[in-house]
Amino acid sequence: MEQVVFFRFQALQQLFKDNFILNSKGLRGNTLAGSEDIEMCLAIECLGYEIWYDDQLRFYHNVDEKRLEWNYLLKLKSSIASNFPLMEPYRYIILRDSGSYGGFLMKQIPSLVWNFCFTQLLYLVKPKPKNQVFRLTYQYQLIGLFKNFGMSLKTFRKIKPILLNQP
Repeated sequence: MEQVVFFRFQALQQLFKDNFILNSKGLRGNTLAGSEDIEMCLAIECLGYEIWYDDQLRFYHNVDEKRLEWNYLLKLKSSIASNFPLMEPYRYIILRDSGSYGGFLMKQIPSLVWNFCFTQLLYLVKPKPKNQVFRLTYQYQLIGLFKNFGMSLKTFRKIKPILLNQP
């Protein structure tokens, strides 16, 4: 699922004047969790810009057949979900949470556990494809939170001086 993203040049200049570097490194090997477009949007939103989406925009391109298969979608959703903790530092800054960043992350656990348990049960009762996607998403978000907790803290320390003091 290719996406096209446009950024205001002024926002990019503002980010990179402070030597901002993305955590996401793009697609590598068999991993599908690039997420650099999401990370860039979140960083720009931290600067006070709005993120817009227009469903009337249309871009056409050729897509490899295997990227239209169900297994590819499941692998893609799993990869993106497992990287969600790496995006949480940006959400913390956008929301202007008053607590510590570690506390902010810990507050995510109850809802993740609830969503994980609910979607597991839902899939057992109704094993529809849509429910399989939800189940995998929350499963990998929960795994990702524990797997990437340290990296999330490191990311926060890296972006805090650049993005937290913005108006």
